[in-house]
Amino acid sequence: MSSGVSLTRVTRVRTDVRKQPDVHTRPMTNPAAPESTGDKATLALMEKAYKAYAAVDIDTIVTLFADDVVFHIAGRHPLADDYSGPEAVLGYLATVSSISSDGGGFTVRSLLTSGTVGVALVEGTAVHQGRVFTRPIVHVFSVIDGRVAEFWDNPFDQHAEDDFWTTAIGEGARA
Repeated sequence: MSSGVSLTRVTRVRTDVRKQPDVHTRPMTNPAAPESTGDKATLALMEKAYKAYAAVDIDTIVTLFADDVVFHIAGRHPLADDYSGPEAVLGYLATVSSISSDGGGFTVRSLLTSGTVGVALVEGTAVHQGRVFTRPIVHVFSVIDGRVAEFWDNPFDQHAEDDFWTTAIGEGARA
């Protein structure tokens, strides 16, 4: 049975292609308190991490990492990789900061936890040479002994994420 609708004419809207609002953001958490549900200690750690990131408080950020912390950055763009240890993670954060030196940050929409696993629904913004890139992202935290042991960065639109960072860095995407 045919509905008369041709699916071959459906196109996918990519956030990196359409014009983004010309706004300047700075690293910050949502000024209105985000919705938070779950384990109080894990929630407090996540909130502290986003506040420290927004304030560029490196000393506090380092205290939140386990000695063997690992950041998993998804994708095929030049920054996609696993960063092991506080120095490697800080190097990654410094690189992101230098590339998006025109502005950016995270707006926390919701924090959820189950014991020592936390999930943050955030809106990330990066600005590079006037190009504003805003997208929804899921961050997953694994907390051991009150410190971040692992962190996963999972954008909703990986293709747009890969395109933005590959273009900003000027290198090809990974195979």
